[in-house]
Amino acid sequence: MNKPHTNLFREISKRPTLLEFLKGQKSLSLIFDLIDELEIDRKEIFKQLYKKVGNTPVHKVDLGNNNSLHIKLECNNKMGNNHYSRYWLIHLALAEAFKIIAPNKTKIIEVTSGSSGISLSLACEQLGYDLTMIVPKSLPKGRTKPIINAGATVIKADGYIDACIDMLRNMLSQDNYYAANHSEEKSNLITYVFSRMASEYISTCGSPDAAVLGLGNGTSTEAAARTFKETSISTKIYSYYPDFDSKQIVFGLFGPNVELRHVPNAKKLVDKMFYTSEGQIKEVKELFKNDKIILSLGISSLYAIAFVIRLSKTTNNLTYYSIGYDKIERYSNI
Repeated sequence: MNKPHTNLFREISKRPTLLEFLKGQKSLSLIFDLIDELEIDRKEIFKQLYKKVGNTPVHKVDLGNNNSLHIKLECNNKMGNNHYSRYWLIHLALAEAFKIIAPNKTKIIEVTSGSSGISLSLACEQLGYDLTMIVPKSLPKGRTKPIINAGATVIKADGYIDACIDMLRNMLSQDNYYAANHSEEKSNLITYVFSRMASEYISTCGSPDAAVLGLGNGTSTEAAARTFKETSISTKIYSYYPDFDSKQIVFGLFGPNVELRHVPNAKKLVDKMFYTSEGQIKEVKELFKNDKIILSLGISSLYAIAFVIRLSKTTNNLTYYSIGYDKIERYSNI
C-alpha cells in the first residue's frame, strides 16, 4: 500500500486548517477530529491510545541560591515512556488518513537508537502495522527488548547510526517499505508535535529563565527552544552533545558522520553548547541520592541536570527547565 509519489509534507501542505492547528499550541488530542479522511473506528482507536500521552508532570527540585529545576517527565508517557510517545500516533494517523499507509498491509521501516523505536513499535503493535527496526549492534537490551516484545523485527547493523542508514537505503531498494524517517521528514510534523512539551509547561509554570536540552537529532531541541523564545525572548537555551573522541556510549541519531536537517536549526536557537563527560553522571547521582525520580532517569536526562547544576552555581533566583527523556532501565544489558 506504500505510495512513493506522495508524503506527509505534500499532504499536510494541502490542508491549511490542519497546518494552522499543528503550528499552534492546542492539545494534539484534538487533531483526530480534524482528520476527516480517517475512518470512524480507526479514529476512535487513535483517540483512546492518545489519552495515554501528553500532559506529563513536572518534577521540581531546589538547587540553592533560590534557583530551581523543573524536569518535564516525558518518561511518564504510556505509549513508550519517552517524548516520542507524542509523535508516532499523530504521524501514523495522518499517513493512514492520507492513504499513504494501511493497517495489515503496509510494511514500515525505521532506524532508531532506542526511544523513537520503542514508541513506534508499541504504536504499530496496537494499530496493526508490520515494523522492521534497524538498530546499532551496540544498543543495550534495555532498548531493543521492548521493540522485540512489541512484535517488531529488529535488524542490527555493525556500526553506529551511519551504518544503520546505509542498511536502510539498501533495504528500501529491495522491498516495498514505508520509511517513517522521523529525523528527516520534511513537513516539520515532529517539531510541531514536540513544541507541545514546552507549551504545556508554559501554560502551568510560565516561561523558564533557561532551558537545558539534549541536541540529539535536533527535533525536540528546535521545538522547545523556538516555543520558549517565542514566549519570552530572554529565555536562555543551552544544549549538549557527546564528545565523540571519548569512550562515551552515545544514543540518539546524532553522530559524528551523520548530518540531520533539524540539527542546524536547533543550533541557531541555542545560546551555548556543552560537551558531556562520564564524570557528570556520578556528580548528579551523588547530589540527588535521595531523589528517587532523578535516580530513575536515563543518562541523557542526567546530563541535562549536570549542566543545570553547573549553571546554577553562578546564578540566583532562576528557574531552569529540562526534560526527563526516558528511564535508566533503557541503558541496561540485562
